[in-house]
Amino acid sequence: MSLNFKMELYKIKREIKRSGTECTIYRDVLNDFGEPTGELEEVLKVKGLYHEYNPHTLDTYVYTTGEEIGVGRNKKTPQILCLFDDVFFSDNEGEEKYMHVNVGDVCYFGKDKYICTGIRNYQELNIAVDISFEGVGEVESRHKV
Repeated sequence: MSLNFKMELYKIKREIKRSGTECTIYRDVLNDFGEPTGELEEVLKVKGLYHEYNPHTLDTYVYTTGEEIGVGRNKKTPQILCLFDDVFFSDNEGEEKYMHVNVGDVCYFGKDKYICTGIRNYQELNIAVDISFEGVGEVESRHKV
């Protein structure tokens, strides 16, 4: 059974157009020594489908597991499903693909800050990518004095 790439691309484009969320991704500006300055510059504005991934099979928000050393928690992580061509660009010859987004880039959903933890080419088909995030907004607010 072969996959109709044009049809799959059309279905994803249609869903993003209908239910998509616009997401702006920022990167920390570096000084002359390669150190972060605390200023953010816009890297990419992309429209995609917001969804959450739960690494455990149960439908729970936080699932605790007992381990020998301690207790681990699995939380739902936010992701954006975007078109491959919106996140990747090619060099002059079109042979190599480069990402606009890097691990460590920042995005805001509402007032909460999220850091990009990974970019996955969905089924390696170069049709869609999932950008995964980890929330840090709650952590920062607890440490404010």
